[in-house]
Amino acid sequence: MEKLIIIIIPTYNEEQIIQKTIKKIQNQINVYGYVKKICIIDSNSTDNTIAKIQEIKTDNIILFTEEEKRGIGSAYKNAIRAVSKLSPYAIITFDADGQHDVTFINKSIKLLNKYSYINASRFLEKSKINDKKYNRKIVTIIGNKLLKVVHPSLNKITDISSGLQIINFAIIQKINIDKLSDNYEFHVDLKKNICKLTQSITEIDIQFNNRINGNSKRNYNIIEKIKYIINFIK
Repeated sequence: MEKLIIIIIPTYNEEQIIQKTIKKIQNQINVYGYVKKICIIDSNSTDNTIAKIQEIKTDNIILFTEEEKRGIGSAYKNAIRAVSKLSPYAIITFDADGQHDVTFINKSIKLLNKYSYINASRFLEKSKINDKKYNRKIVTIIGNKLLKVVHPSLNKITDISSGLQIINFAIIQKINIDKLSDNYEFHVDLKKNICKLTQSITEIDIQFNNRINGNSKRNYNIIEKIKYIINFIK
């Protein structure tokens, strides 16, 4: 029996890029023994994101909507609750904005027979950051170092704030997702829980790209950077 992989994509005002992202993902999964579904969770977009999704929607695309925008963590948690009814073998968290390396999908699925959790890292030797406007690197590096001091179990992960990852759903079922952050710290909270539950962890080098059509939805001023680092070490 083929195993189900669900790729979760949160969206908010991504009308310019969402179709391209979906099509890239649809061209990726061709690993024998696995089937894919794309789960899009839209946080009440005010543009034509929903219409763009509907234009290319197939049986392998699931669309959920939130009544209001509460944060990327909230979107992921709602999507996880929804797809749990489908009994997936694993889930992939994936951004809609074009920055995530789509080749991670096949590479990580091929490792699922060896590992329960596979993280995409921007900081491995072969990884590349192509985003010239990427101004979070220093924050991420500092946060990684601080968090590893407080939580030594995270030493197997080089990129603690990475939003691109594949997780065996059996691990997700052991986590109380209600307690995870509703905001950008969701991925950090998730990794902290995963590292407590399993040692079956590895990472894959990736290419981190420019955001396509538009700017990052989060403005990283100095105050926000400090708050972000503080949230890392809670």
